[in-house]
Amino acid sequence: MDEPFLSPETSCHMKTLYTFGYQNVKTAAQIKALAEKYDALVVDTRFSPRSWSPEFKQATLREVLGERYKYAGSLGNKNYKSGGEIVLVDALRGTNFVISILSFHSVILLCGCKDHTKCHRTYIAELIQSQWKCEVVHLQAQDVPQLP
Repeated sequence: MDEPFLSPETSCHMKTLYTFGYQNVKTAAQIKALAEKYDALVVDTRFSPRSWSPEFKQATLREVLGERYKYAGSLGNKNYKSGGEIVLVDALRGTNFVISILSFHSVILLCGCKDHTKCHRTYIAELIQSQWKCEVVHLQAQDVPQLP
């Protein structure tokens, strides 16, 4: 197995790792407001960046969030449809990607799930935190700034 390209000593310089489920909001603009509030980049962790709602399709998120949007399909859960055990597409590649961002920016791990306790984004956050000791905050609907 490949070794992480950053060492755990980097952790003292890490920014905050947030998690958020877009089922807690109605629009991509609200996710943008959340990213701006926490000065964070949004890393989409879905296996497939599609949604029944046009607001949360990859193209819309990319358009609304601009440079704040990153897609990490390697962090997608292969078993998202079956509800089985969480199996990430490529955990090492995906976590290294997030860690490289955390060295400079806070990150919001995004998925569709409303409840972080039942979502693979919490698994990802715990995986990163276990090695790099960064602060993890699970954002909720009440953390989203009100839009006019």
